[in-house]
Amino acid sequence: MTTRAVGRARSERAALEVLSQFQIQDPPVPIEKIVRDLGLEVIYEELPYDTSSVLIRQPEGRKVIGVNSRHAPTRRRFSLAHELGHALLHLPEESSDDGEAMVSRPLQILFRDGMAGQGISKVEIDANVFAASLLMPKDVVTLRFGKSWRQDQNRKIDEIVGEMAEQFDVSTQAMQYRLINLDLVDPA
Repeated sequence: MTTRAVGRARSERAALEVLSQFQIQDPPVPIEKIVRDLGLEVIYEELPYDTSSVLIRQPEGRKVIGVNSRHAPTRRRFSLAHELGHALLHLPEESSDDGEAMVSRPLQILFRDGMAGQGISKVEIDANVFAASLLMPKDVVTLRFGKSWRQDQNRKIDEIVGEMAEQFDVSTQAMQYRLINLDLVDPA
């Protein structure tokens, strides 16, 4: 298994563990409640438009997620799930003074900007996989897509994607990527 596949599997497992912990089986996932129940603070602020969110671990260990209040609600939900992924996957329990997340010792910041979705950084890929797996769990997406498709095979895929995006409270783009990544639809 490649390093990327291992990271993807780890991210998906972590998301499933959160869903199991909170006994969530149906969409939409209450992401803000989960984040707060896991002890992270959430602040909505106007950030530069190309910055979706930031994760800050303060010196005393408190973790704060700042989300760009100027973005659409579905994007804010994904950004919140993305930062939760960073918190669970990439921030060790103890602060360290090494790594790309270090801004000033011992303050650590991870942020989601325009580069997060480009598939370049391993930590960004991990956080995106976590967010997609948490907000759009594979088994639920697969089941609902199959049911929608079987009900009316003459429907356009775009209609099904839009309907599912609404059910899961995610953007149509996020749902389309999820369906492609689950090999349920062809990229087009």
